[in-house]
Amino acid sequence: MHGAHRTKPTGSPGRAMAQGSESSLNSKRQKDASPGKRPGTVSSMSRVSSNGDVSSEVRHEAKVPGSPGTTNEEQIQKLGDGRGLFHVVEQLATLEAGLWSILDGLKENATYISYFCREYWGTSASHAQLSLEPIKFNEQLKRQVQQAGVLENLSLGVTSHLCSGTMQGVSVTIRSRLRNLLHYVHENCLVLLDLVCQRWLAEHPYTGGQEHRYGHCPENLNLDILVRVKRYRRLRRGEHIMALRQHNEMIANVVRQLCRGATTKRVPLSSTSPKGLRSPGRLQDKPANSGSSLSFGAACSASQGTVLSAVNDVLASRVPLDRLKANNIRSKLLQYLRFQALLAPDSNDPDCPWPTYDPYRRYGSELFSKDASPIWFEPLAPTLPILDSQPK
Repeated sequence: MHGAHRTKPTGSPGRAMAQGSESSLNSKRQKDASPGKRPGTVSSMSRVSSNGDVSSEVRHEAKVPGSPGTTNEEQIQKLGDGRGLFHVVEQLATLEAGLWSILDGLKENATYISYFCREYWGTSASHAQLSLEPIKFNEQLKRQVQQAGVLENLSLGVTSHLCSGTMQGVSVTIRSRLRNLLHYVHENCLVLLDLVCQRWLAEHPYTGGQEHRYGHCPENLNLDILVRVKRYRRLRRGEHIMALRQHNEMIANVVRQLCRGATTKRVPLSSTSPKGLRSPGRLQDKPANSGSSLSFGAACSASQGTVLSAVNDVLASRVPLDRLKANNIRSKLLQYLRFQALLAPDSNDPDCPWPTYDPYRRYGSELFSKDASPIWFEPLAPTLPILDSQPK
């Protein structure tokens, strides 16, 4: 999705010469433009920016076309307040990238599933559903959107628990159910992305470049790129609610199956396991051979609940899922999540694939529980952004 967004060229030499005496803004853009840049080329937008290609300096100089000396406050407020519909589009695009990575990893039997689960919970990927709650929809569609948000949180909570470590010990049946689960969660994301995009495009109709616009505009958004790689679905009016209802039913069924069939016991460390694949004792202040970090599901003590128990409580509640709030479910599940990087217990071990410490500063570390059982993940470089000016 980030690759589909194209910013407008900073300036065209011919146009700047024609209008240089009329607009100080166009003159400034001409000076700032790269000398070797050809007209018609585009510049990429930072994936962590939700303010488009308008700098704060230009933003203060922005004038209403045809009204010299007055500032277009309405246009400027839509650039970087973080509350506009396009901000939700960016969050949903981040969510789609995270879900697609998890689904693709499950299809390829990859070992980094828990890493992308941690990326989901710590970045703007998990904020998309929170931003959807205040958007006004008709009652039936609103309930399906809310249910989709609740089920997304439940699904990622279960997936995080079951995929702890490097997926060693996860049965073929569980892997198949996880693939099925993430497929429908990802499809829900595509439906919501199209729903919000259609509303945003309706509020910002395409003008064919007849007037200058500030910030994001349909001229700079190319959804065909995502359509060609099957990562965007165009739906007609009325189809969104039908698709969400079907996907929500499938997701709820698979989550119940995973909660019933999953075990929360730690698989004993095999004597034949490579030394580098053992739990890093330095994280738990325990010997390195105290357990396996690659086991099926996160470990738990007898007195401590797990994400699975929290998910079961939600599913067993008498309150319908479409009456719950995604924000409340997210806050509840975060109390049972604590992600820890897989680290080498001994820096002198040449066979260990992991570093002795996590070299990256990761988003969302302050959100996770300090007492919950660890969910191990491979310490890969962060990939998903924080788009909120004030992350929740």
